[in-house]
Amino acid sequence: MKILFIIMFILTSSISANEATTGLETTQASKENNEVKALNEKPVKEYLLGNGDVIKVSIYGIFRAERTLIINSHGYISFLLTGPVKASGKSINSLREEIELIIRKKRKHIIISVVPISFNSQSYTIGGQIKFPGKKVLNGNVSILQAIADAGGFKSGEFRNSTVDLADLQHAFLMREGKQLEVDFTALVLEGKTKYDIKLRNGDYLHIPSALSKKVYTLGEVNYPRQIMYLNRLTLLQAITESRGIKEYASPNVVIIRGSLSNPEKLIFNMNDILHGKTADVLLKPGDIVFVPEDSSADLQRLVKVAIRAFVQTVASSAAANAIDDNYQNN
Repeated sequence: MKILFIIMFILTSSISANEATTGLETTQASKENNEVKALNEKPVKEYLLGNGDVIKVSIYGIFRAERTLIINSHGYISFLLTGPVKASGKSINSLREEIELIIRKKRKHIIISVVPISFNSQSYTIGGQIKFPGKKVLNGNVSILQAIADAGGFKSGEFRNSTVDLADLQHAFLMREGKQLEVDFTALVLEGKTKYDIKLRNGDYLHIPSALSKKVYTLGEVNYPRQIMYLNRLTLLQAITESRGIKEYASPNVVIIRGSLSNPEKLIFNMNDILHGKTADVLLKPGDIVFVPEDSSADLQRLVKVAIRAFVQTVASSAAANAIDDNYQNN
């Protein structure tokens, strides 16, 4: 009887543990889905016209007219019945009301329509391993996948008599207003999870790094943050040394971020223990982000976010600098 009671207790505990684990996984998945959903459903501010936008102004009534107009470099449009009208910085409705107010001083019974034709003042940038990278006009609703397709898709190369994409989806990222958005590019492109196919907005920067680029990134409180080429092997101590060491006030606990930016593996090592031989040196892998924090007591999850933000900004700055150099050489 006692043995039966023990068996029942073990089975009950096991079921409860499994339910707790399943519940935790469900909660985490639900949180991730809500965050992605919020990115797509976040209300968009009313569009303000800008220089280069094309609109069609139509007048209906006894007097009829229709013209397609481009907002000039000074932000104005010019119509026969209105003269120059400031359009840049105004919404479609406010511009229509202003045009209507001016024309009704001359023509009483009219209806004015203002329809946008193309939003040339809105743009996004796509860079990296894309066939036709660069600044693109954001005309209508453009998603991540559509932006990649419009730019010719990923670059490809030959490997062992097979054609392979050169895109490193694990380290791909989308920046908006200086912040990285939580997008799992591997799940989006390879697994078809369209919930990550976020609509782009004015000023967005989409970057697809190269899968052939073997680099390790040292960031944070090192004396010389840099990108280190990974040849045959590279250890944590070697990477820190090539970055001219750690700053005096920095934490000795170094965080290594490995794998996908959306769901990275997080490793922590104490540099003092490595230097004094208490812990073996760590062999790094291509793509690793080595981050030295200032505060050793900071939450690990927060440190990872700070490190990934620093990585994204570093790669984006480097890509922008290379683009400027290319334009200079071409000119």
